[in-house]
Amino acid sequence: MITNLQLLRALAAYAVVVYHIGDQEPADLAWFRSLSHAGAAGVDLFFVLSGFIMVFTTRRAEPTATDFLRKRITRIVPTYWLVTLATFGLLLLGLRPIGNHGADVGYLVSSLLFIPVERGASGTIPLVAVGWTLNYEMFFYLVFAAALSLTKGRRLAYSIVGVLLAFVLVGLFVQTANPRLRLVTSPLLLEFSFGILLARLWEGALQLSKRTLERLGLGLVLVGGSALLGVGGGVPLPVVTGPWRFAWFGIPAAAVVAGALSLEAAGRKVSSKRWLFQGEASYALYLVHPLVLQVTRKLIANAPLAATAGLGVRLVILLVACATSAALFYRLVERPLTTLLTRRSTRVVERAVETSS
Repeated sequence: MITNLQLLRALAAYAVVVYHIGDQEPADLAWFRSLSHAGAAGVDLFFVLSGFIMVFTTRRAEPTATDFLRKRITRIVPTYWLVTLATFGLLLLGLRPIGNHGADVGYLVSSLLFIPVERGASGTIPLVAVGWTLNYEMFFYLVFAAALSLTKGRRLAYSIVGVLLAFVLVGLFVQTANPRLRLVTSPLLLEFSFGILLARLWEGALQLSKRTLERLGLGLVLVGGSALLGVGGGVPLPVVTGPWRFAWFGIPAAAVVAGALSLEAAGRKVSSKRWLFQGEASYALYLVHPLVLQVTRKLIANAPLAATAGLGVRLVILLVACATSAALFYRLVERPLTTLLTRRSTRVVERAVETSS
């Protein structure tokens, strides 16, 4: 495990939380709303990290396409389905989670299957609003699995980058209103490629001296982090999240990941168990925080301190509520469920191998 990447996963999840907190703040706090826009880059960090981790974790094991998909589905899908079904249940009860746009069965099915569908002015947001990023992740996993079935070794990384680049180039010349085609030709796919290329550069970087790696790492983290904060806080969000998002947010995010990797190689590793746990629970935090924010805001509004609670107090309460809920969800739901399903799927595979032999 590369511990610095665990820290980045935690920071990326909390960045998205802060972005959504700012998005719901009053208009008179426009300065905070503007600054919080930088938190949207947490998604781009996740995409770069995903590209790196997929190559890094498969470079020696070289799993089959089936094994790769089995592990990724076990890790991502069950928890997401639970949160999606819970959200659907809330809608049936008459509640309206923020960012949600209907409770019909077709919408539920498309959300569960990671298929983007047009929802009018709301775009292609699934039942769980943050799930739009998982649509990209699942497509990336499919491309990765297809490449695994065709090639191995060093050519694997470059073939995936080539396929993703080809899809993006198609999108430049073929304009379409179809949400599925827009997803598979989105420039955001390039952010996975950034992570993949970093994984290929990682082995060469290990040959550098620790002093060089430390300086390089600090420089990349400072430059990339400053760029993310500066762009996110200074440029209107519709501009940043447009077709050039991969450049506005993706390239600085790749610089931050590269810096974290360089610092890791130089021996500058995160050792805090608390932050490492936050990295492990980052997926849980990402999934549950929209509902937690909505409930906590209503509790704050009805509490005696509502009239006097300033931004700082609200921010602390909301972050603590999200962190606590994510930790509980991870410990009580995500980790046990993932462990159980991993063991069962492994047994099924072992039995299938024994039967075939």
